[in-house]
Amino acid sequence: MSNLRNVQPVPLSIERRARLHQYPHISMETSGQYSNTFPIKAHHRREKMENNGEKYQSEVPLSDNATKTTHSYIPLTLYSIGISLAGLIFGYDIGTIGAIIDMPAFISRFGDNIEVTPIEFYPMTKGVLIGIGSLGGCIGGFITSTLVQFWGPRKALFLSGLISILGDIVIFFSLNWWQIAIGRTIYGVSCGIICVVCPMLISDLSPTNKRGLFISIMQLNITSGILIGAFTMLLSNIQFGDNLTNHWQYNYPVLQEIIFGIIICAVIFFIPESPTWLLSKNRHNLDKAIRSIARCYQLNESDPVVRIQVEKISALVNSEESELDSLLEKLNNSLLKGQPKYLLRTFTGIVLSCLQQFTGINYFFFFSVAIFRTVGISNPYVVPIFLSSVNVIFSLFSVLLIVRYQRLTLLKLGSYLLSITMFIFTTLGITSSKSNVGAILMIVTSCIFIAVFATTWGPLVSIIVSELYPPSVKVKAMGICGCAGWISTFLVSFMIPILSKILGFALGYIFCAFIILGIAFIYFFLPETRHVEISALDAIYDADIYPRRLGCFRPK
Repeated sequence: MSNLRNVQPVPLSIERRARLHQYPHISMETSGQYSNTFPIKAHHRREKMENNGEKYQSEVPLSDNATKTTHSYIPLTLYSIGISLAGLIFGYDIGTIGAIIDMPAFISRFGDNIEVTPIEFYPMTKGVLIGIGSLGGCIGGFITSTLVQFWGPRKALFLSGLISILGDIVIFFSLNWWQIAIGRTIYGVSCGIICVVCPMLISDLSPTNKRGLFISIMQLNITSGILIGAFTMLLSNIQFGDNLTNHWQYNYPVLQEIIFGIIICAVIFFIPESPTWLLSKNRHNLDKAIRSIARCYQLNESDPVVRIQVEKISALVNSEESELDSLLEKLNNSLLKGQPKYLLRTFTGIVLSCLQQFTGINYFFFFSVAIFRTVGISNPYVVPIFLSSVNVIFSLFSVLLIVRYQRLTLLKLGSYLLSITMFIFTTLGITSSKSNVGAILMIVTSCIFIAVFATTWGPLVSIIVSELYPPSVKVKAMGICGCAGWISTFLVSFMIPILSKILGFALGYIFCAFIILGIAFIYFFLPETRHVEISALDAIYDADIYPRRLGCFRPK
C-alpha cells in the first residue's frame, strides 16, 4: 500500500468542480468519489481534492459566470438516441436471423442436405449462416480505427448504414446459401463499425459523470431492435404461413432491414461531430468543436462552460501530440508498450468482450425458435416475443441501476444469477423438456436469464470498455476488443448447432463454466470505472493497484 502515497493527484472534472463552487456542502460527497479505489483517510482525500482544484484552476480559469450557467441534457439525450439508432441494425439482425434460418420457405430454397426429406441444412452450414455475420463484424471492428481516424465518427456511422443496405440487397437477390453468407458478411461489417463507433461518439459528447447513462441508450436500442425483429418474424409467419414456395417469408424481414439502414443514414446528418476528433485532426477545427459542445448542452457558443470544456479537450489533445514528438514516446503510447499498462488494459477489454458472448446469451436469441420447437411449443415464433420484451423492459431498468451502482457490483451479481439460471434451465431441459410444466418453466427461466443479462453484462461491457482507455489508444483498443467480441460470437454461433446435436441441452453446462470463469476474471483484473476520470484510472494502474491479487503482473 505504500505505492498509493506516491500517486499524483488527479484533476476533478470541470462540471464537478463547478458544482463544488456553487454548492460547497456537497464537497464531501465529491471527495469520496475515489474512496473505493484509493483506501486513504478522509482528511487526506480532502487535502488532495483541494490541491486538485488549485492545480486545475491555474490551468483553466473558471469564471464566476461559468458556475452560474445552467445547461440542459435534453439535446444530448436526443443526440444519444439518434446515434444509438444504429444499434437497431445490430439488434434487428439478432432478432431475425435465427428464425429466418428455420423458416420452411428458406430451408426449401437454400437447404443443402438433400439426402433427407424434407430438405434441411447441415448443422455446420446452419452455424456458418448464423455466425458468418460475426466474422464480418470482426472485419468492421478492425477497420474502424482507420475509418474514424480519417473520416471521423459521424461519417463512419453513415458508411455503416450504406454497408448494411448493400448486404441486405445481396441477401434479397441471393440464389443459393453461399450468396446469403456473402451478404451476411457484408452486413456484419456494418454491425462491427456500429458497435465501436456508437459508444465512442456518445462517450466523446458526454460529461464523465453521465457517460454510463448515455451509452446505455445504445444497449436499449439494440434490445428494441431485437424485439422489433421478433415481432417481424411472428407477423411474417402469420401472414405468409408455411408455404414452401413463398419467398416473402424471409424477404419481407430483409426489406424492412433495408428501410432501417436508410433511416440511420438520414439521422446521422443531424448529429454533431466528436469535438475530440475535430481537435485531434486540426487545430483550426476549434470553432467546430465549440459548436458541437454548445449544441449538446443547448448553450451559446460564447458561454464560459462551453469554452472551458473545449479548452480541457484541447489541452488533452495537445498534451498527447507533444508526447508523440519523439520515437520513444510513440513506442510508449503503443498498446504493447504504452504506460500505464496499456497491454493489460487491452487484455482486460478483450477477455471481457469474449466472456460476454460466452455467457450463452445468443443461445437464446439466435436459437430460441429451434430450442422451443423441440420441447413441443405449438408456435415457437411466440417465444422470442417474450424473451425480447423482457430484454427491452429490463434494459430500461438497467439505466437506473448503472447510474446508481458500481460497475463491478452489478457484474458480479449478474454473474452469480446468470450461472444459477443457466444451470436450472439446462437441468430442466435434460429432465423435464417433454412435459408442459417443464416447457413453461424453461421459458420462465430463460426470461429470468435475459432479464439479468440486460441489466448487467449486456450494457456494462461496452460501457467499461469505452472507459478503460485514454484518447491516444481508445479507437485502436476498442476496435481490437470489438474484433475479439465478434470472433467469440462467431465461435458460439457456429458451434451451438454442432454441439446441440451431440450434447443436447447439456450444452448449457459449458456456458455455466464460462460464467463462473467470468466471476474470477472480474475479481482479479477489473478496476472500477464509474465516475472515474481517465487520469484517475491511469493513476490506478500506475500505482500498481490492479490487478490487486495477481502479483505476477507487478514489477519486482
